[in-house]
Order: sequence, then structure tokens, then C-alpha cells
Amino acid sequence: MLAVAVIIGLFLAVMFTVSTAGVADVDEQMLFDFTSRPSVDDWIEQSDTVRTVGMSKAVLVLQKTQVFQRAVFFALLNPQPNGAGFAGMRVLTALDLSPYSQIRLRVRAQGNSSSYKMVLRHKGEDDEPYPTYEQFFQQIIRCLSIERVPESRLESVMAAEAPLSHEVVFTGRTAQNILTFTEKLAQYRNVVTLRALNQLQDFGLIRVSCSAKVQLISTLSALLKMFGMRKPIKSQNQPSQINVHQGAFEDLSLPLSQFIPYYRGRPLNSSEPLDQSNITSLGLQVYGGVYLSTKQAGPSTLEMDWIKAIK
Repeated sequence: MLAVAVIIGLFLAVMFTVSTAGVADVDEQMLFDFTSRPSVDDWIEQSDTVRTVGMSKAVLVLQKTQVFQRAVFFALLNPQPNGAGFAGMRVLTALDLSPYSQIRLRVRAQGNSSSYKMVLRHKGEDDEPYPTYEQFFQQIIRCLSIERVPESRLESVMAAEAPLSHEVVFTGRTAQNILTFTEKLAQYRNVVTLRALNQLQDFGLIRVSCSAKVQLISTLSALLKMFGMRKPIKSQNQPSQINVHQGAFEDLSLPLSQFIPYYRGRPLNSSEPLDQSNITSLGLQVYGGVYLSTKQAGPSTLEMDWIKAIK
């Protein structure tokens, strides 16, 4: 009898493990696993070249190395004065996302653009004149390093205005090791000198090295806000080095309830809401900001490990 009881107990334990694993599995649905997907040939380009005046380009490829695999969305954004300015890729689908509340992506953005959007279509309405359902997201871009520069080196730093160095020199102190940048300045110079006043600490000159022009502009904007620019002062601080992450993969969540209907970049007020039970197209776009305050241009990449639906 004891042996029978042990066997029954083991059986129930196994069944409980299997049932709970099943519950965990339904909490999310893998939509696109680019770490194991054999190809992305089913993704097709949908850029502003669908119009006569469009001049942008997008490509989605698999990057395969000996240790990892992922998808890379390459885009060359070339906004035009007449309004054309987007580059994207999309894939036709047959997805029922009604049990889920959000779409989650593991991505990393690099290059000139950090603002993207996901574009959904439903019920087979995959082309004009039907609307798209869109949600915007921004991937954090981080600078490569922050270096304190002594006052005596200011002139030499200012003289080294190499067009490709993308450096900004300013005074202040770092409040955190990782700086997030969400705003852009209207004007740009390779090297800009600013001075900040902080009553708690002395100041050193800080040089921020970024890999792209848009990163420099965003950096300067964020630092202006962080340090609060006031009167110029001098400093006797010694050089020191603070390393900042070049850019890490992040999980971005897009609530399905926040996909808004658009037509050619303009929001629509009268269209029906997104039918989550019948998603027939999913795409990604980088945009030039024709009807938006965010303006972007040039080359960029969005690396992706996967796209999931989450409850």
C-alpha cells in the first residue's frame, strides 16, 4: 500500500507540474523568434517609395554568427519637403491577439534614429484606402563614454572638431552612470562648450563621445536639463573616467489598447478600433516626422531578438 501511495503521489506531482507549466505558457505567445527563425523572406518592404516622391529604403535581414542570431532592421530615412519620409518592413499574418494585452519586443536601436512605430492592420485590410493602427516607441540611445577634461585641455579639445567625432564638451557633474536621451536640439556643432553651476560640487569639463550626430544632439539636450545651465565658472577638478553602456537590448511593451488608427500619417477619429482577434499585417517603421515634432533622417538600425504577445 505504501508503494501504491508513493506512485500516486509522484503521478499527481508530475500532473501538477505539467498543468502549471501549461498555464505559464499561455501567458505569452511567441510571434516572431528571430534567434531561431530560418529566414525573414516573408517580410516585405513598405517605405515611402510606394509614392512617386519617396526616396527612403528599408531592409530586414538575419544576422547569424557562431554564437547568436537575430534580425536587423536597416533603414535609410530620406524625408522630402513634400511630406514623404518613412522606411518600413511588414509581414502578412493571421493572429488572434484577443487573449493578450500587449506586444513586447526585445530590441536595440543604433544610428541616427531612435523613434520607431509598430504598424498593425486587421481583417485583411492590408492596403489603402484602409487605415493603419499604429503605436510609437523610442529605444533609449546611450553615449559611449563620459570623460572629465581638465581646464588646461579646453583649447586643444575645442581645436579638434573632427566632423566624425561627435563630441560635446561641457561643465557639470554626472548624476547617474547611464544617461537617457529623449529630446533633440534644433542646432548642432561637433564640439559645443557649456558651463554649469552647481552649489554642491566643483566642476570639471566633461567630454561626451557619441557614435552618431543624433546621439550628440540628444545628449546635449539631456545634460542641459540634468545640470541646469547657469553662470560660467572655472574648475580645478582632476580628470576621471566614467564609462557608460554603449547600448543594451531592452524589452519594450506596446499595449494593444493604444494602437490608434492613422491614414497617411494623420490620426483618424472616426475609424473603428483595432480588431485584436484578426490581425492580418504587422510591421515596423522609422519615420521622418512629417506631422510630428520629432524629426529624423539618415541611416539607422533596429536589432531584434523576438516579438511576443503578453497577457
